[in-house]
Amino acid sequence: MKKIVHVEGMRCMHCAGKVEGALHDLGLEACVELDKKICVVEGQADNAAIRQAVEAKGFTVTGIENA
Repeated sequence: MKKIVHVEGMRCMHCAGKVEGALHDLGLEACVELDKKICVVEGQADNAAIRQAVEAKGFTVTGIENA
């Protein structure tokens, strides 16, 4: 399943790496598009787990939608 995660607080590639790393730890493929403030995620995880992993790194998830 593919999802688009809207993330506030990412300002640089270091931030993007933290978000991608948090999602990789859940076993997901993740690719941040920093200019759009989104992360495209592929794999099996529920929205609550995605939100928790990203917010544990200090970012705010403003929405998750199926792609």
